[in-house]
Amino acid sequence: MLKETRRDFLSKHAHKYGIVRHKIFIFKVKFKNQTVPTMATVMIVDDAAFMRAVLKKIVLQCGHEVVAEAVNGDEAIEKYQQCKPDIVLLDIVMPAGSKAKDGIEALKKIVAMDPSAKVIMCSSMGQQALVAEALKSGAKDFIVKPFQPQKVMEVLNKWG
Repeated sequence: MLKETRRDFLSKHAHKYGIVRHKIFIFKVKFKNQTVPTMATVMIVDDAAFMRAVLKKIVLQCGHEVVAEAVNGDEAIEKYQQCKPDIVLLDIVMPAGSKAKDGIEALKKIVAMDPSAKVIMCSSMGQQALVAEALKSGAKDFIVKPFQPQKVMEVLNKWG
């Protein structure tokens, strides 16, 4: 039997838990004047399939939804326009494409399209200069490889 998703659970049990549906697939749960965070949609961009899989697992464990994956900056720009995710996890160092030579250039183009975009950069240790440039270019935060699940969860919950 497939594991029940958070969305399915909320749909089935909305009346029991006082859940109010606000937008398509976005729920808020109210318990004595407290609001539980809603599920964010996330796009993961990394040229390494293994890194995408690691991030996807962490994102899903946080209760968020992965709506798109991309392997380079060009694909990230296209998929961002199509999906409009709440959060983008974007690798800094990726193969060059025709629209973006790396993650920072893809970041600049995404932010130019949507200034409210929440882009979280993923970097390896020793890339402080690139991280600083990304933050100046509009990135909201960054996480360091190898990923520590707790840190990724903190950043997702902060911006999601």
